[in-house]
Parts: sequence; structure tokens; C-alpha cells
Amino acid sequence: MIKLEPENIEAYKFLRADYSNSGQNDKALETTQRTLKLAPDDPSLYCNLGLDYYYSDSPDKYEKAIVALKKALELKPGYGDAYFQLGLCYWKLGQLEEASRISEILLEMDDRWDVGGGEVLQKLIARQPPSKPKAKE
Repeated sequence: MIKLEPENIEAYKFLRADYSNSGQNDKALETTQRTLKLAPDDPSLYCNLGLDYYYSDSPDKYEKAIVALKKALELKPGYGDAYFQLGLCYWKLGQLEEASRISEILLEMDDRWDVGGGEVLQKLIARQPPSKPKAKE
């Protein structure tokens, strides 16, 4: 589809999703960056970029994700998915006060976040640090 319609943004979004779902995070990130050149004002692309950075191997992945997610929120205030991912980034960075603030915003916006991300949100609101990965035996 992309070869036939090289500016078809939806085709790039599907391609990015396929890469992401199959664990090809670098290709997902590259596809999102390429798509942003075609649609620089699409908040969903910045949210995807945040997700792609979050799951990347980049040493400063959470900081890069935060920048992208803030851009998504600038373009689309009240964008719940972007807020949720932003809260997770702050949480992973140990910025528990900011993670808690973001979580409270989510819960005020829509109670579906209490169901969909309930356990994580409650940890964020309570300012509990993320669990440490278990050591391999």
C-alpha cells in the first residue's frame, strides 16, 4: 500500500503497529518518525512516538518519550492515552510526584482509567516506585 500511496498516513500507522506488535521497536520508531514528516500536527503520531521511545533501547528513552507525549498533549489537550503513557514515564524515572499528578488528571478526566490502568494508576497516585525486575537465577 505504501509503495502505491507513499503519503498514505494510515498505511504508515498500520505498518508501525505491526512492527510494534511484533517487537520490532526500532522499526516502529523509524516508521513513526518518517510518518511525522508527512503529518507533523497529528497528535496520535506523537503519542506513538512516545510509546516507541518508551519501548526502545535508547538510554534516554523516557526523557525522549516525555517530550513526544507533551507534544501530543499540546496538539490535543485531554488526550488520555498520552497522559497515561506520560505518567508511566515519570514513574519509571522515579519522578513520583509528577507521575501522581498525571494520574490524578487521568482519573478526573474519565473513570475508565481506573479500570484500564487501575493497578498502575493506584501505584502512581500512592507514589509507589515501580517494582524492580526479578533477578534471573
